[in-house]
Amino acid sequence: MYKIVISGVVLVTACGTSDRSRLILQGLEAQLLVRGGACNSLNSVDTIRYPRFSTTTFVRGRCVGEHGDTLAAVVALDQDDVIYILDSEGSYTFLLRRHPVEVDSSGAVSYLSQVLPFMGQTHLHDEPVVSGEDLPEDLRDSLGILTQDTLSYVRASSAQLWDAWVTVMRGGHSALMGRFLLGANGVITTLSPMTRLQPATKE
Repeated sequence: MYKIVISGVVLVTACGTSDRSRLILQGLEAQLLVRGGACNSLNSVDTIRYPRFSTTTFVRGRCVGEHGDTLAAVVALDQDDVIYILDSEGSYTFLLRRHPVEVDSSGAVSYLSQVLPFMGQTHLHDEPVVSGEDLPEDLRDSLGILTQDTLSYVRASSAQLWDAWVTVMRGGHSALMGRFLLGANGVITTLSPMTRLQPATKE
């Protein structure tokens, strides 16, 4: 019996071992169909590992969207045969409840960049941006950002909580920033969802 988690809700379904791959593929296809419009089938599927989740396997599916861009989604499978459709804050929080992690301030930005796709906040192909230096010059200039500007960082909110800002670059031509509350137990609360940075206003 495999248990499927969608948006934090556990759906239990009885099936044999041969059905596990089918359920995982359906979970990937469901996410990509919503994101890609004309993305009707998977082009590739591979298994990835995250050291923080040593007992959980992550399966990544990719396809080409209606605008020719590559889209990707992730489904997780743990040792208890629970399948997680990782596309929302609720699904990821449920994964954390079953598989706790520990985060410190030095690894907070890296952790957030890695798992925000599991919450539907960013895309797997988004590139983490720590400072203005990580952006192409033309994008940096259009946004009015300097090379020395810090764009992803954390500030202590309490002994076990950090106020975090995360910036990513998408497709080499746009940047998005969001604000999150991060606990030492890895739980993330969205304060401001990822939003596209707008060009600087010229005076």
